[in-house]
Order: sequence, then structure tokens, then C-alpha cells
Amino acid sequence: KTDRTLEKILFDTLVQNQKTLAVAESCTGGNIASKLVSISGASKVFNGSTVTYALESKKNVLNIQAETLEKYTAVSKETATEMASNVRTLFKANYGLSTTGYLEGEEKYFFAAICSNKKTAVQKFLLPYGRNLNSNLAVSITFQFFISFLKEEDFSQ
Repeated sequence: KTDRTLEKILFDTLVQNQKTLAVAESCTGGNIASKLVSISGASKVFNGSTVTYALESKKNVLNIQAETLEKYTAVSKETATEMASNVRTLFKANYGLSTTGYLEGEEKYFFAAICSNKKTAVQKFLLPYGRNLNSNLAVSITFQFFISFLKEEDFSQ
């Protein structure tokens, strides 16, 4: 089983525990959703996603508070957390997952956030490469982050 992709490991974990996921992507531009829907049977666990790249779409689609965006900016742990929480609610999923960040420029980093009804995790990740490679790397890092999050979950409740 070690040759499974990260998205397949995540998918299998969600199926095994009968949990669902919704995704809100900014800097990854729908690539997380694309990898998930490439798995046969993805609808068992994947409720839906949004690509909210512009500030207005973050506000209008995900209901991110204007105050959050003004005080912390679109690329912040606060915005990532709100994105994950709100996409979870929007798609009625067990987990909300989000990404927001800068893939190029002087400072290259992104935030990934995960929200469940029990807890929230958010982390900043530094990116060392150019835009395209950083986008792919951000997707892989986000899958790994979520897999680690799920390893700590107590599914017995």
C-alpha cells in the first residue's frame, strides 16, 4: 500500500471512517479538488469545493468577514481558518480544508487550515520554488497536513 498517492491515502481514511470533506482553495486554484475527483468513488467523501481567489469571492461565496480580510489580509491564518470553517458549513461536511497564500514573489508561503466539529488546525508553510512547482508542492503539503490531522482523530465517538 505504500505506492498510494497522498490523495488516495486521504480518501481511504475518510471512506474507512465514513467522513466527508469540503475544500476552499485560493492559491492552489482547484488542484486539490481536481486530485480528489480523479479518484473513483470520490463522491462518497468529497462534498464539494470553491476556488475563491479574489477578495470579493472570499466575502460573497465563503462569507469571510470583511474585518478579517482588512485586519489580517487574505493570506493569514485567520482567513484560512474562516475559509475552512465556512466551506465545511456550506457543503455540510465533517471537515473543511482551505489554502491561501503567495506562490511567487519575495515571500512565498501559504496557510492550510482544517476544521472539524471538534477542533481546528492551521499552519504556515514556506515555499522555495517558482509559481508552478510551488502550486504542486502546496497541494502535496496540504494533503500530508490533513493526513497527519486525521491520524490524531478519535473516530470511535
